[in-house]
Amino acid sequence: MMVRYMTDEQSIVITTHEIPEIEMIVDDVILINNGKLVCEFNVEEAREKEGMSIVDKMREVYRGE
Repeated sequence: MMVRYMTDEQSIVITTHEIPEIEMIVDDVILINNGKLVCEFNVEEAREKEGMSIVDKMREVYRGE
């Protein structure tokens, strides 16, 4: 997988609806709605501080939209 060859300074942009499949390999998430940034968060911090997965965070953010 490409992630093995990346340094900490590199990024990959992934767009998908298959969130559970990528949850363990992403560090940061940006949520966009209608072309506007609506939320940006670190996955590990969301898990540790809020007890939320990416899907949980998406539900929280988009419920308020």
